[in-house]
Amino acid sequence: MDGITVLVGAEANITSLEGDLDVADEVIDQLDILIVGLHPYTIPGSWGDGWELFAANHLRHLSQNWQERAVKANTEAVVAALYRYDVDILAHPGLFFQIDVEQAARACVATGTLFEINCGHEHPSLSDIMIAERTGVNFIINSDSHYPETVGKLKYGEDIIARLGIDPMRVANLLEEGMSSGRKTSLPGSSHYYRTLWSREITGG
Repeated sequence: MDGITVLVGAEANITSLEGDLDVADEVIDQLDILIVGLHPYTIPGSWGDGWELFAANHLRHLSQNWQERAVKANTEAVVAALYRYDVDILAHPGLFFQIDVEQAARACVATGTLFEINCGHEHPSLSDIMIAERTGVNFIINSDSHYPETVGKLKYGEDIIARLGIDPMRVANLLEEGMSSGRKTSLPGSSHYYRTLWSREITGG
């Protein structure tokens, strides 16, 4: 069918404090879109990484010290992955493993990575999105659908963007109401493609 572009993407698990991913480099090189995030039940890169990332997060409820230790490790791993790889989207920041949202958002700004608003989990919270928004980060709204009936369900993200008055030009896949052309302000695409499109729309090039 004309007008449809199919893109190949993967959501990779961050497995170490150094930002290692569980997808091989040769596979990443063939992807159109690379999404990364921290997830539970991930095989760690080493025993040390397993302790600092996964064990610390399971123990974070025991004390303030464990919680601070977990947040520090989580944030370090996320930031390292963003600088190490050419990441398109940071998935559900802080959903399973709490992070310093401002640090992660600043890393997204520096690396040109989109900060995901995840509608499937209704995450991040409004307060965390406010923190991220102040850094100047750009967003993408994702249904994170695991079932056919929830594909394209983006209301949570749309409502938050409207409530906070975030410029639609900062949301990669938001259709701005009232635009006579009906075009999207920006589009996620192949790795770097959406960045090129974004630049052209902002600069008029």
